[in-house]
Amino acid sequence: MPEVTRIDAEKGLAPRSLMMYGLAKVVPGVLMFASVPLWVRLYGSENYGLFAVVWGTVLFSSSLGTGWLRQAILKFAGSPVNRLTNVAAVWIVLSVLLCGVPAAVVVWALGSGQLGQESLKLGISAIAFAFASAIYYIALAVAQRDQRSGRFTLAEGVRAASTLGASLLVPWLATDYSVTTLVLSNLFGTVLGGVFLVPRGSVSIPRRRRSSSKVVRAFWGFGWPMGVWQAIAAATLYTDRFFITMFLGPAAAGSYAALADLLVRGFTILSYPIIVASHPVIMRAWNTRDHISAINVSRIWTTRLSVLVFGGVLLGVTACIFLGQFLLGVKVSNSPTLWLLAIGAGCWQLSLMTHKGLEMVGRSRLMLLTLACMIAITLPVNVFLIPIWGSVVAAASFAFASLTYCLVTYVMSRRALRLYQPEENAFE
Repeated sequence: MPEVTRIDAEKGLAPRSLMMYGLAKVVPGVLMFASVPLWVRLYGSENYGLFAVVWGTVLFSSSLGTGWLRQAILKFAGSPVNRLTNVAAVWIVLSVLLCGVPAAVVVWALGSGQLGQESLKLGISAIAFAFASAIYYIALAVAQRDQRSGRFTLAEGVRAASTLGASLLVPWLATDYSVTTLVLSNLFGTVLGGVFLVPRGSVSIPRRRRSSSKVVRAFWGFGWPMGVWQAIAAATLYTDRFFITMFLGPAAAGSYAALADLLVRGFTILSYPIIVASHPVIMRAWNTRDHISAINVSRIWTTRLSVLVFGGVLLGVTACIFLGQFLLGVKVSNSPTLWLLAIGAGCWQLSLMTHKGLEMVGRSRLMLLTLACMIAITLPVNVFLIPIWGSVVAAASFAFASLTYCLVTYVMSRRALRLYQPEENAFE
């Protein structure tokens, strides 16, 4: 195989794709940045804390139910057979319906002690939001696979803008400042954004095809560990809000979630263009047996992202200290909680590139096992120590899980790629 140069490895990441994916996260990211302080001030810390729990649950639900489809769509980019159109519609419908179960359970758990009469309305809204999010993320994965960065960007921008607009307009019209209003605003934004992901022309999903069973097995074989991985990842990012709400109250959860969301979303803006633009390029090269190019793209952009993350931790902490009063209405001190949240947010985004080697060689179950070990350690820590030492425990658990997963998957990815290509070692 001819030698692949640094320029060859990067040619798949066209500047336009990086720019469009950057806008897809920068524009919504700026709007969501604005939404955090606005929602905290308008709805109160308590309602924002409850919303943060529902938001995390919806992400968990959509990943658990439809994550296997989304990951397989990206994994089999460029395959003429393993495509979503060859998956029977019944599997898609059942996967979407499954997304409503965790949302119903969590709202029921909160309703027993926090919500009272609001529980039923919130439960229905959360389930509908989970259904809409599941469908939206599937459509978003298809747009990413097909590298339709313009549509991707437009949908994300419309979703963020309409969500923020509805969350500000509805309370003004109906004087309803409840957590249900926040959830319904996000539901509205998700549905409206999804309209722009509908492809031009008529696209049908056949109910039956001879190849459907083989395609479903291929999708499921790769996708279910990745779907569960995504669900556990959402749990890693958001279960801390649930435990803080249960043990310390919604107001404490709201203050913690507002600071955490600013940092997590800030690092997402920083890393999103690289992660989203590089993924289909890497997998398309790998699936067409151009392994050297795939490895080089992954290695180059992992290195660049690590530099951005290091600078982002320093910048994020500094920004929160100096702008916290203005953004959130509370003074943010130079505390261990702040540093731990920044480190956790940065390492989590970096880990989405460090585990790329395991994705390429199909070791998704090893990724799942690694993350499951992290959550198995942090969950008991949160349950037993948050009531004693407060939210700093949640921040420490998040930082530990993110940093450990990042380092472990980096080492395992290098080893897996060496074993997969013993004759042509891309790391020499």
